[in-house]
Amino acid sequence: MLNTTRTRITPASRAVFRVSTIRRMVTRGYVEPERPAGNSKEISFEESAGTRVFTLNRPKALNALSWDMFYTMMKKADEWREDPDVTMVIGLGEGRAFAAGGDIKSVVEHALRGENIKSLTMMGDSYRLNWKMAHLGKPYVAFMDGVTMGGGAGLALGGCVRIATPRTIYAMPEQRIGFSPDFGGSYYMSQLDGQIGTWLAVTGRDVYGREVYELGIATHYVPEEAVPEIKDRLAALENPTPEQISDIVAEYHLPGGEGLSSKTNPNGRTPITGDVRRFLDEAFTHTSLKELYTHMVGAETDESLSPEVRAWVKEQREMMDTRGPTGMAVAIENYHSAGKAKRLATTFEQDMLIATGFVGTNRSSNDIMIGVVHALFEKNKTPIPFSPSIKELDAPIFDPANIRANFFDRASPHLFDAPPMDVGDALLPPPQSVVGPDSNWGTFRRFGLPSEEHVRVAIDDARGKITSADLVERVAGHETHPARRSEFESTVWRIIADRTSQGTVMQWN
Repeated sequence: MLNTTRTRITPASRAVFRVSTIRRMVTRGYVEPERPAGNSKEISFEESAGTRVFTLNRPKALNALSWDMFYTMMKKADEWREDPDVTMVIGLGEGRAFAAGGDIKSVVEHALRGENIKSLTMMGDSYRLNWKMAHLGKPYVAFMDGVTMGGGAGLALGGCVRIATPRTIYAMPEQRIGFSPDFGGSYYMSQLDGQIGTWLAVTGRDVYGREVYELGIATHYVPEEAVPEIKDRLAALENPTPEQISDIVAEYHLPGGEGLSSKTNPNGRTPITGDVRRFLDEAFTHTSLKELYTHMVGAETDESLSPEVRAWVKEQREMMDTRGPTGMAVAIENYHSAGKAKRLATTFEQDMLIATGFVGTNRSSNDIMIGVVHALFEKNKTPIPFSPSIKELDAPIFDPANIRANFFDRASPHLFDAPPMDVGDALLPPPQSVVGPDSNWGTFRRFGLPSEEHVRVAIDDARGKITSADLVERVAGHETHPARRSEFESTVWRIIADRTSQGTVMQWN
């Protein structure tokens, strides 16, 4: 049985618990608070024939989304969906970011005042917005030009065409301050190859430039200077199809450069290939944080692994040492649950329960309070004293059964005030369907580099009897832009080589 008493306070995090001076307004159950007006001046809107363009315009804060911005966008999303004259939506950010995330400081501030319901409603509205943007029933194009993290990533990932540039920095960084990736990210990341999505959800690693495209997060990769011209060309289209949009963006494709992707070399290739990728899939298959962390620690000194793999493992383990361990454990469960459900609405319902487990009146963990006060309010540069820590992985809270009970089960006493997520689940087709405007499972990678799932489906369709050359043509043949076509073909050949070298089930003559 999980001990549900509150965590002992450490001196470094005592500011979190100044609630002794605040008379908490405890609300049994969910009562909706007053919302903002939804007329934010920090978003600009343009119209061009059937195209609607929004630009997040809070550049000094890297376009971090306030509650008023979320609510303004929610109202617009409803208008766009219902208006038959709207044929496409385009999203951009002013300055150095698309959007750096949501306003987590305000969320924690309200929770510390005992206004937990207000905090949860803010978070719920951000999830509703992202669901609405993914279900507009018409093409949505997101320019991920610059910082695209957290709530900003959630706002972009629902786009059928998602455009990265060398300025793009993508991450799901919530575990850095003691939370867990939300905003529907697990639904999309579970559609990446192998366990790449789990790795990103657990570590919160920054992904730069071209690697965002190579991993399948973005569908296109273009020079940042081309963004205004692409936007203008797309806005001039009449009733465009996603295919037409993709073809136009592909004309601006930026080929990769030399070396590995990094902050200083964003045009480099991803290091997540070959032996590194094989190790990643093996390690991040673990469903227990303790098993995963133990695997990583052991691998650092495993001489059967290449120096390249051991160096990569050390880098990931050091990142994990700085993250909130409860958030990482929750991220593992959320990722696997999202992949099984294959339904965005279900993922948002889970995200809402997770948020309640961290921010609710009777929350399961204080880590987000500890992390935000320590890092953002007090601007303390020392390691955040999460409790339990990464050195205490035998603590009951980290047991996967307790993670499920305390962060995913609506009947849990920790989750009694979770707001309902009325995100239109009844509108959605069965989970396996990829037909119609309200379904996007299986289409996330449609216009980007081929995925391993694309290759598997092509083999299944051919009943396993297909030559390698025919398989490449079947998977990559739809791409007509020469530079992109070459990369598509190379990707399929790499998948074929990797899979056959591992002795897996792919078969062809």
